[in-house]
Amino acid sequence: MIQAVESRVMEQWAKWFPEEASPRSLQTLLVGPIQDAPEKEILFFIFKDGGRRPHVVVKAARSPEAESLVSHEYHFLDRVRAGFPEEWRFSVPRPLGLEPIEGHLVFLQTCLPGRHMEEDVPVSAAARDRSVMERQLSSLADWWIVFRRATAPLSGANRVFDWDAQIAAVLNEFAGCFDLDPQEHRFLEAYRTRAASLGEAGAPVAGQHGDFCNVNIIAGNGRIGVIDWAFGQESRPPWPDLYTFASTFHCIQGRGGRVSVEEALRRSFIDDNWFSRSLGRWLGRCAASASLSPEAMVFAAPLVFMENALIGPRKYRRVREADRAWRSRFNVLALEWDRFTTMHARLVRT
Repeated sequence: MIQAVESRVMEQWAKWFPEEASPRSLQTLLVGPIQDAPEKEILFFIFKDGGRRPHVVVKAARSPEAESLVSHEYHFLDRVRAGFPEEWRFSVPRPLGLEPIEGHLVFLQTCLPGRHMEEDVPVSAAARDRSVMERQLSSLADWWIVFRRATAPLSGANRVFDWDAQIAAVLNEFAGCFDLDPQEHRFLEAYRTRAASLGEAGAPVAGQHGDFCNVNIIAGNGRIGVIDWAFGQESRPPWPDLYTFASTFHCIQGRGGRVSVEEALRRSFIDDNWFSRSLGRWLGRCAASASLSPEAMVFAAPLVFMENALIGPRKYRRVREADRAWRSRFNVLALEWDRFTTMHARLVRT
């Protein structure tokens, strides 16, 4: 199959990359199958003439489930990119094609240059260490604001998110899926009561990336790009992407490697330090652009953690390691909710 895909790329090169000379040869790096998913897509990268940067990213489906996923990503990414202002289209991959090749549904897209944003997270509070991260967070806020504005028309006019209905459903599902301790049960009941008063407040909906984590954000040449749109949705509130990023970005702090998700959550949202202040400013700017109050943003955090913990049970009918990590983050919020609301609301507001 790889040879057939390479032949297709060679045939279409002049059309896809008219500014570049056609390659004499192609090289392929096989990465997949993608792990921790029953559909087991195959992921690989195609390089021109043995170059260092891949030009084409290929996702090949090997099951009906994978076909649905790659088809959704192709069509969603096509709509998103079409809505972006011309000067921002560099920041998302360009869909090149979706076609059957040797019995596999194959999605081809351009590869964004750069490296994962997480590679530039500083390990100290020194100004020289954190200046790159501050610039990248500012650029990422610019990108996110453009993305939400560009995708708002996909959701229809004047649509809002209903707190009450969504929270009631998620709370019941979460409590039924995970063994909760007494304090977590008490927290959920208090959270449910508070949610009832927010039911008519609503929140604007627009596009959602769906997996807005550190490894899917690419930084290079002073610009930000976002990859892997398989879980994108058209009518979602703003906080799932924002808290998914903020809660995964901080997992790589520390000279000794990654810290635990529980410790990382405290460093980023509960403790007062340079890192939490940087993230707070980023969240605050994004929230303000979506007309969300700091209080609404803070209240949304447990909902995001619960929904992310339910991805495995909903999609794969089992709890994965990633789901357990989100469940652990929820546990920290339940235990330290008062500190979280006090500190995080102040950080977001500033």
